[in-house]
Amino acid sequence: MNDLIMTMFGDPAIFLNCHSGECVHYTQVPGFKRPPRPDYTLAIILSIAGVFLFLIGLGLGVWYLAKKSNSSGDGYIALPDDEAAKLMAEHIPATLMFKNMGYTVGGKDVLKQVSGLVKPGQVMAIMGASGAGKTSLLDILARRNKSGTVHGHIYVNGKTISHHEYKRVVG
Repeated sequence: MNDLIMTMFGDPAIFLNCHSGECVHYTQVPGFKRPPRPDYTLAIILSIAGVFLFLIGLGLGVWYLAKKSNSSGDGYIALPDDEAAKLMAEHIPATLMFKNMGYTVGGKDVLKQVSGLVKPGQVMAIMGASGAGKTSLLDILARRNKSGTVHGHIYVNGKTISHHEYKRVVG
């Protein structure tokens, strides 16, 4: 039988260790009783408890570090004084106002009489259905080149400013 296994599979590791012509697995011997399976319940419970303790410790560590770094109590990430000064050196708060903005492509109005105001520190959201002109409005407010005709007024701090200055202020 081992010759057949060597011929078919070529692996001596799977040879049979029987000499009487038939091989029987030890579980097939009459009177064989399987040993009881090991009980891993305690190991599972300890593993789960260990994971929970780790997560609680991690949460407490993050909470402690957040409290420690936020000792000023203002709720903001504190930059070193020289970094804050660098960021604010050329910062000028700007109010962006646009009035009666319109955009026409091929004789069709994409935008018509759109107006709005964004104050310093505010975030503006533009909502509308697909194809309503949201991206076109943003492109116009960023003064990107458009193929159609754009009309209306854009003011920064109540003034009309040059294209170069506008690009520096508005992103």
